[in-house]
Amino acid sequence: KFLNTKNRSFSPPLPPAKTRSHWMKVRSKGWWERIVLLEFTDQEWKQNFRMSRASFMKLCSL
Repeated sequence: KFLNTKNRSFSPPLPPAKTRSHWMKVRSKGWWERIVLLEFTDQEWKQNFRMSRASFMKLCSL
């Protein structure tokens, strides 16, 4: 809940930030060029990258 005292709003403190980690599966460049770029269907592309191939390529070119 918010506490409003004479036009001042106070919200409860946020919980501490979680430490996040990331990982990556090591793959050869051939996998990307042969499987992903050439063989993935549009449906497989969206399932794996959660965006269209065109959107992904546009994002990579920025």
